[in-house]
Amino acid sequence: MINEDRQSLSIAYTSYPPTLIRKAEKLTGLSLLEYRIPFSQDSVYGRAMDGGKTVFSDSTSEAIAEILPGILRSFTPLLVKMFKLQQGILAPLRVGDSTLGLLKINGLFLNEDDVPAMDSFAGQIAAGIQNVRLMQKLQDELTAHRQADELLNHNRSLLLALSRAFQTIQQAHTPEDIYCAVGDQIKSLGGEVTLLMVNDDVNHSLQPIPRMLPNYSSRSKN
Repeated sequence: MINEDRQSLSIAYTSYPPTLIRKAEKLTGLSLLEYRIPFSQDSVYGRAMDGGKTVFSDSTSEAIAEILPGILRSFTPLLVKMFKLQQGILAPLRVGDSTLGLLKINGLFLNEDDVPAMDSFAGQIAAGIQNVRLMQKLQDELTAHRQADELLNHNRSLLLALSRAFQTIQQAHTPEDIYCAVGDQIKSLGGEVTLLMVNDDVNHSLQPIPRMLPNYSSRSKN
């Protein structure tokens, strides 16, 4: 598939066995799935991308040599033999005026008469990929809208609860009234709250709420 820079391709899928891929990676020192395949307008891949035409080739050596770093091009014959790249078809994955990438098929069963069929097949693949991308984009947008609505509802509920607590605090006559107002509103949001106050030997009005503690004195009299 074509990368964002529009000057290189990346392998999105290959049917070659993993053992063969690892062998080639060990030989070249390249990671097949991470390697960015460069192409220019006058290269085999570039002509397929820009020209938008499906082509048959009875030799892929030129295409392989073009995409390898210069120091590794001597491995071209060996790679052609390893991957059995004697002949193949290169078809652009087109959707409208856009080219998403290339379909590269190799095999001795191919000949030039297969070009129209493979061109149509590449078009179907491109349409399918585009539809999946559009569906994923729509799903991402719906998720973003849902998250935004959830955040808005959360903020609305939070502000409403804090506003109610503030109104009660404004009318409070004792610290216990404030504590209860805070507790009621936070619990309405599904949470719990604890107020930790600095001990003050002079101002005892900020000590823990008496009604929240067990009445041990009444039990001892019984």
